[in-house]
Amino acid sequence: MHRVPGYLAALGCAIILSQQAKAQDLAPQYTKLGTFEGKLAGEPVRLVAVYDAEYDHSGLNLISVFGKPGLAIMARNVDAQGQLSRPTMTLSVGPVSPDGEAYEITEARLMDDQGRKRPLRARAENGTARLESFSYDETGTLSLELSLDLTRVEREGGQYTPVEGAANVLLSGRFEGKLR
Repeated sequence: MHRVPGYLAALGCAIILSQQAKAQDLAPQYTKLGTFEGKLAGEPVRLVAVYDAEYDHSGLNLISVFGKPGLAIMARNVDAQGQLSRPTMTLSVGPVSPDGEAYEITEARLMDDQGRKRPLRARAENGTARLESFSYDETGTLSLELSLDLTRVEREGGQYTPVEGAANVLLSGRFEGKLR
């Protein structure tokens, strides 16, 4: 059995971690608004919500649901060049009822290599999207924990149909961010 000297193992870990950190350095047109960290199909995943100055587009938006604040979140992978890439997670979070006491994920989608026409999808109405915790304050700071049982669907004409034989994918984790 070959043993790797401790300093070489540490150097290897440092190189791997620096590559992961490098992959999260954003291109100059992007400002990070929030980060999602969790597990996708059992593997670690880190996605960021950004403000894109070039297109004046925010991945973290306040919306109104029943006259109460809700959120639209788009978080994406960042490639080695600092550009946004797939997977892309979109979440709609809003109050369950007009009293605004409890919140839920009304819809979640994950676009991977199969794109917008065949996303993975979860919804509160069928129990596949669960909001484990949620907080939002007057400064625009928010935090949420989620658990999604995503189903592969095919989109045609605004309708989503489950793809027969496609395995569900689990996504869980925590998003923290601040509206700008």
